Parts: sequence; C-alpha cells; structure tokens
Amino acid sequence: MKLLFVFTGGTIGSKVNDNYIKTDESAPYELIEAYSRKHGLPHSYDIITPYTKLSENNTGKTITNLVKCVADAIGAGNNKNSSPGKAQADSYDGVIVTHGTDTLPYSAAALDYALGQDCVPVCVVSANYPINDKRSNALANLRGAIKLIEEHSLRGVFVPYTNHDDITYIHRPTKLLETFTCSDEYFSINNECFGHIKDDRFCINDTFKDFNILQVDNVSLNDECNDITRIKFYPGLKLPDVSEGTKCVLIEGYHSGTINTEYLGYRSFFDEMKKRNIPIFLAGVNKGISYESTSVYDELGISLIYGVSPVAVYMKLWILATQEKHITTEKVQGFFGG
Repeated sequence: MKLLFVFTGGTIGSKVNDNYIKTDESAPYELIEAYSRKHGLPHSYDIITPYTKLSENNTGKTITNLVKCVADAIGAGNNKNSSPGKAQADSYDGVIVTHGTDTLPYSAAALDYALGQDCVPVCVVSANYPINDKRSNALANLRGAIKLIEEHSLRGVFVPYTNHDDITYIHRPTKLLETFTCSDEYFSINNECFGHIKDDRFCINDTFKDFNILQVDNVSLNDECNDITRIKFYPGLKLPDVSEGTKCVLIEGYHSGTINTEYLGYRSFFDEMKKRNIPIFLAGVNKGISYESTSVYDELGISLIYGVSPVAVYMKLWILATQEKHITTEKVQGFFGG
C-alpha cells in the first residue's frame, strides 16, 4: 500500500516556541516517526508540502492551492483542478492531508466537492495540541486515517477526529460542523458520523445517510468571498448592508433552524432581497415538525438546505459564485437534493 502525505502546517505541524504555537518544518516528520514507533508503518509513502501556515490564515487561494495539489497527485478523474499527466488515477491507495483545526471544515468541504466520492480515500487529519504535547490527539487521528485507508473499499473525503471520549469519529465533510468556541472537539450535524474507531476497530455507521456529492469541475477561489453575504443570527443582530454584486445571502439560524421572523426590521431586509432578486438560503435545518416562526419562510423568500452543515453550504455557494453569473434557488436546491 502506498500513501501520500500532504503537509500544510496547522497545530499538527507546529511546536511551542517563545510561548507561541508556531509551524515547524520538522513537526510533520516527527508525527510520522512517532506513529511508526507506536503502531508501525509498513506502507511506503511520499510527502509533498504545498504550503505551511496556521490554518486561521487560510484564504480562498490557499484552499484552491490545496485542492489542486491533491487533485494533481491522485489524477482525480475529469476534475479540471488536476493537471493531465501528473499522476495516474489511484497511484496512491490513500492521501493524508495534515491541516489546522480552525478552518479544517472549509478545506475538507472544498476537497469533497472537487474530488467527488469516487476518488481514493482522502483523510484530512488535524490535532488539538502539537504532537509533543501529551494531550495531543494527533496520533489517534492519524491512526483513524490509516485504518480507514486500509479498509480499501472506501472512497471519497473523510475527517477522522478523536474527541475527549477517546473515540475517533469518522466524519463526512458535508456533515461536519465547526468546533464550538473554546472547544477542541468535532461533531457532525445530528451526530451523523460515517463511522468510528474504538479499541482500534473500524466500524461503519449503518444508519448514516450520505449526501450524494456532485463533483465540481473546477475550484478556483479568490482570497476573499465578495459574492456572498453570510449572517449568523443572535438577539439584537443588526443585519448588514448587502452590496451591489452580491449573488446570495446565507443565513445560519439557531440550533432548531429558526430565526427571528417577527421583527419588522428583519422582514424589511427580506423584502429588499426579494426585490433585488438575491436568493436567501438557510443552512442547519432538519426536516420534520418545526416552530411557528418557520411558517413564513416561503413568504420571506427563504430557501432551506436540509442535512448539510452551514460550512459545507457556504463552500458550495462560494465555489458556485465563482462559476456562475447568477446563483438561482433551483440550481442550489438541485445540488443539495432539495
């Protein structure tokens, strides 16, 4: 079996220096050495480093760089991010991308859309603490990635991550939530994990409902996303001015998929978006009986995206906005199976 390690920095590629966590060129290699000492690493592997930085400093161009790097390395089908002739498809049995935790869900979602569900397994691996900190879950997360790749039959992009219960959960990027503030645990929406590893045994969640990824032909993001207005609701929210050229509005509501639909100031905002033909999408919503406040969503022009994390919706809209002059509700709902 042959692996490809793609080092990008982050905590898993850092050490403490001068009382700060800083990226360190030797840290990723120490990760492999520490893993080999603990578990053995009988597989051959290559290493590439498209960039090295703490993931909070990532931009759209950084994510594009990562996508192109991985697509090139595995010859990802007809994906235009892949340069012809650089690699034969499936020349690697699996890819391990080491990445920082802060923006991991964004990069993982972009890789998911760009590579689709028929590529060799690509695992995005991170750590809550640097590798030389005894609290670090770096080795457990890497173990999860390698165990998954050794299954051979799995395809697509995955995020293995070990929470405080010492279980390594296997997430699909379209389900993966951002970590909570001041937390170092990862969860999927509705706790819908693809599988988990416990006591060094890999188990697939038989009840997991996967999202049918439609592969994107090209991912080319600018540093900034100027086409989407993204809004997180909270009491007292002052809705932003929506500039000319905005292609859509993405809203993340409260945990139950609700927002304040009673306040007239917000209703005026929604009316303005309808007049300007700017579609509004609400992410983080479950199907089923909901609250009365949601009964006016259609009237306000709010389209619901079910079963997909807000980050994954945002990344899809960002990619779409770079390719389409106009974003339509029908196209977005069709992509997400709405």
